[in-house]
Amino acid sequence: MVMNMEFESVIKTRESIRNYSATIVEDEKINYVIECARRAPSCINRQCWRFIVACGDTRQSCVINDINLFILDAPVGITCKRYASPRERGSESLA
Repeated sequence: MVMNMEFESVIKTRESIRNYSATIVEDEKINYVIECARRAPSCINRQCWRFIVACGDTRQSCVINDINLFILDAPVGITCKRYASPRERGSESLA
């Protein structure tokens, strides 16, 4: 697991993996990935995204189109979905 690599090194060494093992991914690792992604910058810190974690039979929920069918071979899928903020929906209420 990458924890302390410099940004440039992370970008230059990234890979697109399409062959997955059946190894179960521990909740701690899934939470770490989501926590890192959650800290990504967003416009005016709106953080208008939600993460969907799918394991086992629920991985089908991560398949949006034929492009990402490969997720069915992975032990876990994480999808990031943008949502409209209350202001974008026309409501000033945060409730």
